[in-house]
Amino acid sequence: MRRRPLLLCVLLLVLAVPAALVPASASATTRASDQRDATFEQGILREVNRLRVARGLRALTLSNSLQAAAAFQSRDMLDRGYFDHDQPGGASFGTRLKRFYPTGGSTWLVGENLLWSTQGISPGAAVKLWLNSPPHRRNLYDPAWRETGIGAIDTATPTGAFAEANGPVVAVTMDFGARSAAPSTASSQR
Repeated sequence: MRRRPLLLCVLLLVLAVPAALVPASASATTRASDQRDATFEQGILREVNRLRVARGLRALTLSNSLQAAAAFQSRDMLDRGYFDHDQPGGASFGTRLKRFYPTGGSTWLVGENLLWSTQGISPGAAVKLWLNSPPHRRNLYDPAWRETGIGAIDTATPTGAFAEANGPVVAVTMDFGARSAAPSTASSQR
């Protein structure tokens, strides 16, 4: 079967302002066949950090908040059959990330890389796809990032945007973040 990887990238940088934030307790309903692939997630983190350190950049630390946000997005995309940073008829990328990764200071910087492929793609191949795309590559090598979360969800029954695979797929979300209490300019990336 031919592998079909697709990519999307986002960066969002905003000035933090006081706002009521929705708790990060919401989660999508999961089909019994959907599974989180923690080994794949760890492989992606190792590969990205290896590349960043080789360029003289700091290694990213795993954030529980960004990890939850990334897993939520991958699961939601598979459950509802879409492939995008923004939820259809729902939350924007920034709104979704604030639920899981609150601003808490004067600056808030987040970014996101997405991909989906038939199952069997390696962590190195996934990162290579992102490296071959200029916006994704910028996210991987952005020196502003401090934290990350990766959500890789496998499903045997893809629907919607993923149905063309005619077999099991994996959806991967890699969220990047940096927060600061010190005054500074904020931005965001897709």
